[in-house]
Amino acid sequence: MAGALNAARGGHGTRGAPRRRARPGAAGRAYCSGQAHPSVARAPHILGFHREQLVVLPADASLRLPVDELAGRVWLTLQVMVGV
Repeated sequence: MAGALNAARGGHGTRGAPRRRARPGAAGRAYCSGQAHPSVARAPHILGFHREQLVVLPADASLRLPVDELAGRVWLTLQVMVGV
């Protein structure tokens, strides 16, 4: 996940490279389940995301990320941020 987020944020993936901090409310979002390992929540922060940009969704009965809920949240984000 960290590699994908780094690529999405335009990072170089090297130590000491300048990190660009997105402004609060920026379009970038990361989604994870409330059952995800704490490192999953830390990765976006390390890459420059603000806390508001990490969306934690409740896990389903099998403790997995519910795909329907995720799709709905992504669609809502697109509608608000881009006007889709």
